[in-house]
Amino acid sequence: MQYRHKNIASNFLINLVHILSLALVTLPLLLFTHCSSRDQKKTIGKTPGDLELAESCKLRDSYDSAIAYYHHFSDQCYKTKSWDNWGKGINGMIDCYRSKGDLSSAINLLNKSDSLARNSISVRSELFASLIHKKAILFSEKGEYERSNEYFLQTISLRDNLKLSRDTTLALSYNGLGTNFLYLGKYDEAYDYYEKAINNYEKLGLTKTADYAMFNLNAGIIHAIRGDYPKAQLHFDLSLSINKAILDKNDPKLALVYLNLGRFFSMTGNDEKALELLTQSEDIFKLKDRKSSKLASLYLNIGSIYVNKANYEKALSYYNKALALMQANTNGNPSDLLTVLLNLGFIYEKKGDFAAANKYYQEGLQKGDKFPNSVKVLRGLANINTILGKKTEATAYYDLSVKQSIELCGPNHPETGLTYLKYGEFCSINNEKQRAIDFLHKGIDIYKLAYGEKSRDLGYAYLQLANYFSRIHEYSKALPEYQKALIATFQNFNDVNILKNPKPDMGDLSYYQLNILTEKAFAFYSLYQHDPSKKEFLQASADTYTEAITFMELLRSTYQEEDSKLMIAGSEKNTVLNAIRTQVDLYRNAQQNDAFEKAFMYAEKGKSSVLMSYLRDMEAKDLGKIPDKLQKLDNQLKTEISFYNKLIFDETSRKDANQSKINLWNNTVFELSRKHDSLISVIEKSYPAYYNLKYDNSVITLKSLKERIAPNQAILEYTLADTTLYLFLIVKNDAKLFVTPVDTGFLTNIATLREMLTGKSFNNYSPEDFHSFTDASYSLYKVLLEPVQSLIQNKELIIIPDAELGYLSFDILLTHKPGPKAKGYRGLPYLIKEAPISYAPSATALFEGFKNPIAPKNHKVLAFAPSYENVRNVKIKELLRGKTSYPDYLMPIPGAQIEVKNLKKIFSSKVFDGSDATESNFKKYAGNYSILHLAMHTIINNNNPLYSKLVFYRNGDTLEDGLLNTSELFSMQLNADLAVLSACNTGTGKLERGEGIMSLARGFFYAGVPSIIMTSWAVEDNSGVDLMTSFYKYLAEGKAKNEALRLAKLDYLENSDQLKSHPHFWAAYMNIGDISPIQNLKSPTPVYLIFIFSIAGFLVLAGGFLYFWKKEHRFGK
Repeated sequence: MQYRHKNIASNFLINLVHILSLALVTLPLLLFTHCSSRDQKKTIGKTPGDLELAESCKLRDSYDSAIAYYHHFSDQCYKTKSWDNWGKGINGMIDCYRSKGDLSSAINLLNKSDSLARNSISVRSELFASLIHKKAILFSEKGEYERSNEYFLQTISLRDNLKLSRDTTLALSYNGLGTNFLYLGKYDEAYDYYEKAINNYEKLGLTKTADYAMFNLNAGIIHAIRGDYPKAQLHFDLSLSINKAILDKNDPKLALVYLNLGRFFSMTGNDEKALELLTQSEDIFKLKDRKSSKLASLYLNIGSIYVNKANYEKALSYYNKALALMQANTNGNPSDLLTVLLNLGFIYEKKGDFAAANKYYQEGLQKGDKFPNSVKVLRGLANINTILGKKTEATAYYDLSVKQSIELCGPNHPETGLTYLKYGEFCSINNEKQRAIDFLHKGIDIYKLAYGEKSRDLGYAYLQLANYFSRIHEYSKALPEYQKALIATFQNFNDVNILKNPKPDMGDLSYYQLNILTEKAFAFYSLYQHDPSKKEFLQASADTYTEAITFMELLRSTYQEEDSKLMIAGSEKNTVLNAIRTQVDLYRNAQQNDAFEKAFMYAEKGKSSVLMSYLRDMEAKDLGKIPDKLQKLDNQLKTEISFYNKLIFDETSRKDANQSKINLWNNTVFELSRKHDSLISVIEKSYPAYYNLKYDNSVITLKSLKERIAPNQAILEYTLADTTLYLFLIVKNDAKLFVTPVDTGFLTNIATLREMLTGKSFNNYSPEDFHSFTDASYSLYKVLLEPVQSLIQNKELIIIPDAELGYLSFDILLTHKPGPKAKGYRGLPYLIKEAPISYAPSATALFEGFKNPIAPKNHKVLAFAPSYENVRNVKIKELLRGKTSYPDYLMPIPGAQIEVKNLKKIFSSKVFDGSDATESNFKKYAGNYSILHLAMHTIINNNNPLYSKLVFYRNGDTLEDGLLNTSELFSMQLNADLAVLSACNTGTGKLERGEGIMSLARGFFYAGVPSIIMTSWAVEDNSGVDLMTSFYKYLAEGKAKNEALRLAKLDYLENSDQLKSHPHFWAAYMNIGDISPIQNLKSPTPVYLIFIFSIAGFLVLAGGFLYFWKKEHRFGK
């Protein structure tokens, strides 16, 4: 009888740094060498059905049923003293316990069997040697490698004495010893035993077997650890070629080989190769069984690769798919289910949703606290409590995780090493210096033994030690550790000089690499701050930040999901701010003039980068000559994904959510997303021009801006750090930098103005309110504009805000302090009285992102003003079933009807009002008009801005629900020059750090509209009518959009009373994007021309009738 020690690839590839681990499939590598069916008939004995049923259940992952059948079979065989078959039953049960992750039960069973065997059979028999071999395997899995080695050597000695002619299990014992020595960090000994296993099979002529392929795979791993990749590749190729030769191309066993190799390449940093192999594995599994637990585990592994890239949304989709498969398979491995739950917890922890993270961690812990993966759950719970400031609870969880790691995995297991590293980080944060350094060194020592000098894991360990030194301000000690982390993480980088950095490789990108670089750059800057005469440290910091931002952009470019792009933009905002700071210091303190240009470049890169990547993608599809067929398929897939995501969001918002529907739609989104990913991959490979344009992360230069800006314009680009405001002023042929310190009062003034404009009953404002407004407004003007006042005289202002400045209407800033006798709002010295003001997400977006749209089919206005009479008694919560920022009911908007009626008098317009203003009509006609005017309610979702909505007339349409989500705009192609969102709050929303305000207006940029008029708060109905009517009147006269809006506001102020001159009534409207006049707009046909044409038409018809009448009568005569 022969037993297989499990493939080292399945056990070696255990940990991703931090909480996650690669989810390991329990591979069928611990089986007997199957007898032929004829031999089985001879040996099965009295109960052949039990063994067959047991094997069948095990193949279906029904382990509990298999154990029952094996147990009954072995009991019968014991009674009949059929020892070989008794051994089969025992080993079958042990395999099932291992597959369940229940090593304790497996070891208990083996100890009992050992005792029975000693009393019943010879201790020098092959069966007894096989039991000892099995015991060695179990202790190896438990992490007790030295004890395991004792058993392996014992079974080898027994087999040597037996002198069997073709003893294949001997090679498997050598393989087991190689595995143990690998974990002990003794790579020479490990390779020697793997080589013995290989030689043994070569002497036996078994070079075309799965075991021989496994031995070569393991030998390849040793070469890879040593850094000898050519030799590693030879072994890997041989292993794969053998399996391909002996297995059918669609054999699930070959899928497992691909899966193991994929794990290995992932752990060694070659994610692209890993994904290629895992995809091949997936293709086979899908052919055989789309509900296989192996397929679920494969998705866990793919998800973990995306976690490594910090692409959390993509990872989440794979984890959810894995969870759905496991939940559908009631006989699945609870250890695997625990793994997916802890990974989901980790994702939500990274997203900042600690309640959801805790839910998944606790649910995972309930699946079994004796599985090795439960250690990761304990660390996750410890980390959440650390973030929430619950030190006592965090300490308790860390203490328990150390205990569990040692007990379940072993004292020298990588899992225990990671526990020490995380506990060391926790102690470092809490200033427990000695405990921190002890734990960190323990973790590093274990990782060195397990992974060698080149691995992401060891790089992470060095990073934690370096961060410890940074926290205690010993930056000179930190920098060498950061360098060690870089050397360990980058396969082809070995420079110990701390001034040197590795270059990025698209095939080897991870978030951990970026993290090391940013921390290293910060350490250099901290040394410079300590001694400003050391300019070399400042330069080193700047150089390292440059590399870090390059990494960040490359990493972000691999994402398809907006949420993942937004997450990395937000998490790395500090990196951008620090890069700006270093360049500004180089410019001001080291007299490096090019540093001014670089500082501006980073300011641009830190704004709306996700929006810009989408605009670049649209441009790339046009200029890259992507066939219409592929573009239509791309758009179709995005539309379908958006549709099903909307269904999922709406259903999830219900109190009585139908989980079956959600699971079905999640599966549909998963499959559609895979198709879309494949399509994009094909397009990128087939159309290089598209690829180059799409991944162009360059931003507009100061030189280009100074040349392209009009003489009467000034760009004011702001970047807001914690205590510093950077202002880049660009005018024709000149640019200047202004650096102003700010304190908490600055943000307080912004909040004060916002509260006064959005949350006040304006019919009872007080003198105190007036003074609060003027004080805050003028204080902000002094910081934001007074430093450049003399340079912007008589110029149009283009404001590029940052962070909270995005909520501020610059219209209302006061250019000087009002006198003590000032009482009313109308006469205040507003900035809007001095100059037209417009806004842009970034200078790059304004000058290079907002391209002229495809020529529309006409030059008219399309307007919508829905009625809400049919839903006025329906609560918003009943309508949407979700959390919204809106009153209870949708009230009628009488001014909307007047607004579109006035619009028809100014431009040739197609108006849908009342019950005709439906979502389906908007989608049908919106792509054909120059101006889109939407006068309607909005429902803002700050928790999930993609599901903020424009509310059309709800007519019971079965396809369109009358609620147009922001996400739906992403897949639309609008050819308009201007979208006027004359609705409440279309320009407000959640502030995404590093990107800006996630408003409804943003969706129209994604749909291709280059200019938008939006509102920053809820507008009053009648004032909105007056403003919009005046705006369109000036637009019809050929005014630029910013000037037309300015004149409309000034007209309103001039004609308003004291109450309605408050900025709440007129300052909400903002022009963002392109400001140029709109050309060739058609005016409505004048009434007198309609009259003349009508008379002419009547005369023509009458004349024709008279002619035919005379002709008929003439023939009659």
